[in-house]
Amino acid sequence: MIKFDITLFIQIAEALIMTFVLYYILVKPVMSYIRERESHFQTLEKETQELIALAEEAIKKYHEELNKARSEGIQKRELLKEEARKIEKEILSKVMKEMDGIQS
Repeated sequence: MIKFDITLFIQIAEALIMTFVLYYILVKPVMSYIRERESHFQTLEKETQELIALAEEAIKKYHEELNKARSEGIQKRELLKEEARKIEKEILSKVMKEMDGIQS
């Protein structure tokens, strides 16, 4: 049978005191640090998602501008080709007239 003398109550008191001391010295600061760390990582994750969204938007805009520039380049090339064909026809026409003049 358990004897209920003063040492039992002292040991219970010591255990309770140690529990509270360890809680405030060890557990509470560690839990606080863990919460701060989680909060920091959540902030970093949010910032990362925002930066990814900005990067994706910049890439999309870049591709749109690139496609626009290619389209404009193709149009200018076609205009230059058409202009070159007109000049070619004019030159050929002049040469043919000169040859007709020489032959007659």
